[in-house]
Amino acid sequence: MALRPAIFWAGLSGVLALEGMTFFIPRGTVAVDMTALGTVRLAQAAWVMGMAWCLGNGAPSFGLARVNLLPGFKRGALWCLFFALVAGIGILVLHLLGLAPLRMLHSRLPESTLGLALFIFVGTFIAPLAEELFFRGLVYGYFRRWGIPAALLVSIVFFVLPHMGASRIPFTQMVGGVVFALAYEKEKNLLVPIMIHASGNFALFALAWLGAP
Repeated sequence: MALRPAIFWAGLSGVLALEGMTFFIPRGTVAVDMTALGTVRLAQAAWVMGMAWCLGNGAPSFGLARVNLLPGFKRGALWCLFFALVAGIGILVLHLLGLAPLRMLHSRLPESTLGLALFIFVGTFIAPLAEELFFRGLVYGYFRRWGIPAALLVSIVFFVLPHMGASRIPFTQMVGGVVFALAYEKEKNLLVPIMIHASGNFALFALAWLGAP
């Protein structure tokens, strides 16, 4: 699974350069911000895949050979079903304890219809694809040559740092980073963590909406 160094360094430099461009994009409405963010994430995903094709053997570098897509989809669906069951049990337990789990998971969602639609679309489809290509495909794949613990630790650090806030520790991202990396390690197919990531984000959006006052 170890990724070729040339793919890692070329992919990393391009992703960071594109990420730096986001600091020069003027802030606008939620719809404008999500459109800009989605465009950058798509460009980053395209860059990583382009480097894999130019410097390696393309999509198979991430276990995404055409023959692996259907099995990956099936395995990803099973992983999603398992975590949905676990999350459902957890929410039920918290509810029985009187802890109002939907309120605990509440976060502010865009108020406009267009802004909300773009927010969910980018967060459910575009962001998981781009982030898994980078954090698991590139980072985990490169550091895997030094063993699973090293690859797991470095990929989690890379994944958590952008989500760090001044007043909270991103426990959700920490847990997600572990789950996504272990799913990739076990299945050897990046489609599996992409599906888990996408379904997890959508579930969080749905729960936030249900928990809205």
